[in-house]
Order: sequence, then structure tokens, then C-alpha cells
Amino acid sequence: MRGSVTQAATAVGALHGASVLLPTMLGGEGPRSYVLAMQNNAELRSSGGIIGSIALLHAENGRVTLQRQASTRDFPPLDT
Repeated sequence: MRGSVTQAATAVGALHGASVLLPTMLGGEGPRSYVLAMQNNAELRSSGGIIGSIALLHAENGRVTLQRQASTRDFPPLDT
């Protein structure tokens, strides 16, 4: 019984945290913008891969939309 109650408490704690964060993250208190960086695991790095593409997400009133998407090839090379 103690193990079941502990598991339930852990799940409820995680759900509580999500219920506190999600309304604001989904634009409930005004529009929000997020940059989403997607890694490609074909070239292993300490963080899991190299960033291959990025997307700009917009959240407002619970609705998330994709605003823009770009590949790393869309950016010009940096001058050294």
C-alpha cells in the first residue's frame, strides 16, 4: 500500500506542476513565443546531436501555431 500511495503522490505532484505552468505557457495570460531547436542524432554531440532545424512557435489562448521554420542551411556562414 505504501508503494502505491507513493507512486500516486508522485503522479499527482507532477500533474499539479503541469496544471500550474501550462496555462501561462499556452498563452493564457497573453501571447507567448518559443523557439524550438530540433537535434539531428546523426552527428553525436554531448547534448545528443547537432541542431538541424529550428521553428518559431506562437501560443495564445491555449492554441499553439507554427509561425516559421528554418533549417541551419537557411543561415549564412559566419565570417571568421
